[in-house]
Amino acid sequence: VNDNVIRQQAEYEAQQLRTQLETECNAAQDKTIAEIEQMRQRAQQDLEGMRQMGLQEAEEIQRGADEYADSVLRDMESQMSEMLRVVRNGRQQLKINQPDPQAAYRNVNGNSPTPARPADERPARSQRRRRPPQETL
Repeated sequence: VNDNVIRQQAEYEAQQLRTQLETECNAAQDKTIAEIEQMRQRAQQDLEGMRQMGLQEAEEIQRGADEYADSVLRDMESQMSEMLRVVRNGRQQLKINQPDPQAAYRNVNGNSPTPARPADERPARSQRRRRPPQETL
């Protein structure tokens, strides 16, 4: 009888120990799962923070690039405006200094002389009349 009681007592204590270990394991498992979830949430927050920082940096870089491009284009516009002003002034000076094309054809009386023939319409040297030599005394 004594063996039976000892066996039942051992089985009861073993069951109690199993139950206690199972409870402790479940608690440790729950704690580990909670810690993992916290770590996951923290990592998610860190990731979101890094993503936001990356977006802000990208926007700042884009803004800086846009400002630089605008500055370069503004300088180019200014230089081109100055060049255009110089070109217009030069053309204006050419118009002011340009002789009247009709004035070359007017003689003193205001009549237009016949213009000289172009070179291809002139007689060849062999066809030109020669002047007789002048006598010198």
